[in-house]
Amino acid sequence: GGRVTTMPRRAPTIPDSELDVLSALWELKEGTVREILDSLRKRGREWSYATVATLLDRLERKQFISSNRDELAFVYKPLIPADDVRHKRLSNVLEKLFDNDPSALVLCR
Repeated sequence: GGRVTTMPRRAPTIPDSELDVLSALWELKEGTVREILDSLRKRGREWSYATVATLLDRLERKQFISSNRDELAFVYKPLIPADDVRHKRLSNVLEKLFDNDPSALVLCR
């Protein structure tokens, strides 16, 4: 059997730095490294062009985003909806900090 196994469709965990880049991309809908970098700097992230390019590369390898060479620069687009990742992050927080009890999260001050 040369059957191709497909990965289950669940949002994997994502580090904060990659999530910041992804958030900027969700806001922009699509963008070049430079545009994403500008957006991140407006949010107070003083990262270099190389850092953002590396994070975009990681996100693309994980198939969270796609890139398309348009003219001179690569244009990146998100492949997964923000809600998928937010839901996964919230599930992780519930699991780790609140023993999967949503009411404990709500009561937390």
